[in-house]
Amino acid sequence: MPTEFNLPDLGENIEGGDVVAVLVNQGDTIEVDQPVVELETDKAVIEVPSAVAGTITQLHVNQGDHVSVGQAIITVDGEDGAASASAAPAAEAPAPAEAAEALQTESAPPPEPAPAPAPASGPVDFNLPDLGENIEGGDVVAVLVNQGDTIEVDQPVVELETDKAVIEVPSAVAGTITQLHVNQDDHVSVGQAIITVDGAGAPEASDAAPESPAPTPAPSAPAPAETPPQPAESAAPAAAPAPPAAPADGKDKKPVPAAPSVRRLAREIGIDIAQVSGSGPGGRISAEDVKAHSRQLNQQRPAAGPAIAQEPLPDFSLWGETERQPMTRVRQITAERLTYSWTTIPHVTQFDQADTTEIDVLRKQFAEQAEKAGGKLTPTAILLKVLAAALKVFPQFNASIDMAGHEIIYKK
Repeated sequence: MPTEFNLPDLGENIEGGDVVAVLVNQGDTIEVDQPVVELETDKAVIEVPSAVAGTITQLHVNQGDHVSVGQAIITVDGEDGAASASAAPAAEAPAPAEAAEALQTESAPPPEPAPAPAPASGPVDFNLPDLGENIEGGDVVAVLVNQGDTIEVDQPVVELETDKAVIEVPSAVAGTITQLHVNQDDHVSVGQAIITVDGAGAPEASDAAPESPAPTPAPSAPAPAETPPQPAESAAPAAAPAPPAAPADGKDKKPVPAAPSVRRLAREIGIDIAQVSGSGPGGRISAEDVKAHSRQLNQQRPAAGPAIAQEPLPDFSLWGETERQPMTRVRQITAERLTYSWTTIPHVTQFDQADTTEIDVLRKQFAEQAEKAGGKLTPTAILLKVLAAALKVFPQFNASIDMAGHEIIYKK
């Protein structure tokens, strides 16, 4: 019988989203948990998996549509779903009939951990994991372990400074560190090796191993049946629906396929996202596409005259001793954002009233002494003296940013 698959609950305060791509076609035979649409919500872009199996008889949504929770997405003829459902109990039926054999298979896995440690005993590289959206790596602030140390899973190994924050990176493996691949101040990219661990002292890896072999012997037959549809899903739907859907929607409303974080990045740097060409599937726009578009605009800008000229800094050493310190990645991003804000946001001057009676008493008290020394004691001279003393305590307020060298210049 025909069955409708409706958009399920996507999370707290998420009432729906925009269809970025339809991953199936009418007439396709789908399985349970197969993605059918790619949806952009207020928080992220997600794939919505089907909760039913069978042949698609009708598609209720198109690319660019807004879909609410509970709204029908596809109609499926459940005959294939019933067949797969009946196949499931059929596979489960022999299990009670062969209860004794099932018990033997359950008792069999305990001996299997013996060979499991063998692969774990070899050296294993722990690579920098994915740290979040649009974070491709960071600078090593500190290495928290040494060669020869024995570490546990979730033990921090390096402290990393990304574009957004300084974080500790926990290890996903346990054992003895045989090699360190990074040092302090190195730049590390996602997927790059951080440490090599000898997994002989990693019992947790062997504990996780017996759990996987236990289920594999029983569902060994269904397992291959499940694996073939996955490549078919990723190959066929991803390529097929994208090209026709894009031009169809482009005639009328032309939705911009981009994640919320990419849209935010475009807003922050003043880029019209609709003018960016996407390099992803179906013209999807990534953060790198936005950056490439921005670089292209910057290259074209000098011909029309730059809005802000980057003047070289003066030689501050002519007026006293200076010190140059390298800027951290966070400081670089902060300086760029503040420079952008300073040039685009109206300036406001704040006026306050202060009681300067005591300062005026002080000025009159030492005015005659200042005149004998050849000068004149004015309120401005007193304020400059106070400010000079304050800048020694807070030197960052008397610093300059060298954007070309990514350095902060402190004047002493």
